[in-house]
Amino acid sequence: MNFFDDLKARLERFMQGRYGLDALSRTLLYAALPALLLGALPYLGLLSLLAYAMLGWALFRILSTNFTGRRMENEKFLLLSQPARRRATELYNRFKNRDKYAYFSCPKCHAKLRVPKGVGEITVTCKMCGHKFDKRV
Repeated sequence: MNFFDDLKARLERFMQGRYGLDALSRTLLYAALPALLLGALPYLGLLSLLAYAMLGWALFRILSTNFTGRRMENEKFLLLSQPARRRATELYNRFKNRDKYAYFSCPKCHAKLRVPKGVGEITVTCKMCGHKFDKRV
């Protein structure tokens, strides 16, 4: 057994019975990294302190043995962050499919609609309100 295999086995034994990484802990770690980098700039030392607090909280959550408490915290975080995550996914998909589809809103109910590009002048029927209108794609 080489050094890295031994280290991996020791870490796995240590983490047994611990909560581990979840969405909230991952978000705290990702938010702490730029805060640490920006905190190194002059007059932003307080940001560095905030980054260390986020790292400490994330480490506490990862190493915690209180599964129920950490799970409830994570569920609350996921519930509160759902609109932002949904919007980010929507923007990512729009960017990824920008060559294939045109996106616009219904003039009546403002629902988001998607049609294939390159079709020309088409009559679009909104799935939400049934309003029909012409659109050049």
